[in-house]
Amino acid sequence: MIPTSPPAALPPVPKSTVSYGSCDEVRAAGAAPIYKGEPGYSTKLDRDKDGIACDK
Repeated sequence: MIPTSPPAALPPVPKSTVSYGSCDEVRAAGAAPIYKGEPGYSTKLDRDKDGIACDK
């Protein structure tokens, strides 16, 4: 019998590197609104802290 090695572990999926400096940038990219957990979401863009950035 031929010895087998365990399957190679997959590398972790990198977190998104999308970031915006302002809601103007988000809107210009056509990405508004951004929901918490989506690429580009940041609490600095979520003025009312409701989990939706650049919604107003």
